[in-house]
Amino acid sequence: MATNTYQLSINTNCSGQFASNILHFQFDDGGFSTAELAAMALINSWATAAQAPYLLMVPASTTLLSYKARRVTGGGGFEAFLPVAGGTVGSRTGLATSSGISPVIIFYPVANGKQRGRMFLPGLSISDASGGILSSSLRNAINANAPTLVANRVLVGGGGPTATCVIYNRVTSAGVAIAHALCSDMLGQIRRRQRPA
Repeated sequence: MATNTYQLSINTNCSGQFASNILHFQFDDGGFSTAELAAMALINSWATAAQAPYLLMVPASTTLLSYKARRVTGGGGFEAFLPVAGGTVGSRTGLATSSGISPVIIFYPVANGKQRGRMFLPGLSISDASGGILSSSLRNAINANAPTLVANRVLVGGGGPTATCVIYNRVTSAGVAIAHALCSDMLGQIRRRQRPA
């Protein structure tokens, strides 16, 4: 059994600022001839099932640009890349607030372990927060759609392995499966931005 961890990057443009959300999935990639093909299978599966729910949580000022995926354990691998059709934007209405403030999704591990993961969604509409508090509309949209982002995925090809989304620790190369994905009560502040390659 060749279980490895793959990193999936969801790349966006948020009001002119590049942003990237990272998720990690573990699966048996032994049936794929290359790590790049396994990474592309992960991208295709995630984009098919989770792109629409993801866009329901981000503002119209956020444009989805591309997906990238690569194996990060077992020697790594070549990167798979999938561009997204132009004009694919979020559905939350209203002008964007500062690009550094965003809603946060908290990932809780199975068996209520100590580890927590988080995802800072790119952008926040001014109609989705007031006085530092998220609107119930956005909170409900996040709580309804966030579980889709981290759901198990059966990949096409390579024997049809199931990819499990995990909270990944780079130091130990270990991952803990995610049991729940919920909206944080507090807004996040993104202080560091990655530049596009």
